[in-house]
Amino acid sequence: MIDFDRFSLGLRSACHRRDLVEAMAEVLSGVGLRFAYGVASILDTRQFECLRSDDPSARGGRDGDCGQMDLVVERAAAERLPFFWWAPADAPAGTGPVRAPAPAWAGSAAGWAVPVHDGLGYVAAMSFGTLCTGDAIEAVVERHKPTLHVMAIHFHARARELPAVASPAACPRLTRRELQCLEGIARGRSRADIGRDLGVRPRTVKFHLESAQRRFQVASTTQAVMCAALLGLISRE
Repeated sequence: MIDFDRFSLGLRSACHRRDLVEAMAEVLSGVGLRFAYGVASILDTRQFECLRSDDPSARGGRDGDCGQMDLVVERAAAERLPFFWWAPADAPAGTGPVRAPAPAWAGSAAGWAVPVHDGLGYVAAMSFGTLCTGDAIEAVVERHKPTLHVMAIHFHARARELPAVASPAACPRLTRRELQCLEGIARGRSRADIGRDLGVRPRTVKFHLESAQRRFQVASTTQAVMCAALLGLISRE
């Protein structure tokens, strides 16, 4: 099953679009899926931004790195219901596939695209895919379709809010002690253990952990640890 809670946390703690890509890619990898996201102005769908699970850097459309994702975005601009697409050689008979060649992203030959029309002048296509073709991609998507649809909408909304690169003001600034305490929790140590390591009392450790929670605007220490790990502020090991 898709871990939607982990995906939601990744979106909330993201400081820039690279974080969004990593959060989406990590959750989808657990069910054998990956994604490509293309967004364009409704005034010109030929020029768009592309984000992919195999490359967290934003790319401009038609630069060669996004293959023919523009065909999927153009179709998404014309309709609102999700649709399957296949490379011409792999399309099941009678499907009328989008003419998207296999290099659309990292060799995927088929995908399921969710159009997103936000009413703010943008149209996006979130395309989920695997190395499977034909009926196989349909079977994979069918098991997770409602969740994938919701993930596409939330991803687009958050991507429009965030810069392409990190902004110092966008990420919370934690103190050295707060990071040390979060790192200790991430490694499975108790507050008493962390206190002994740092030469402070357990209640001081508790104070630093609660301070980190407030900075991340989360409700628990576990969520604060996950936020810090997703941002690369502490080790996940």
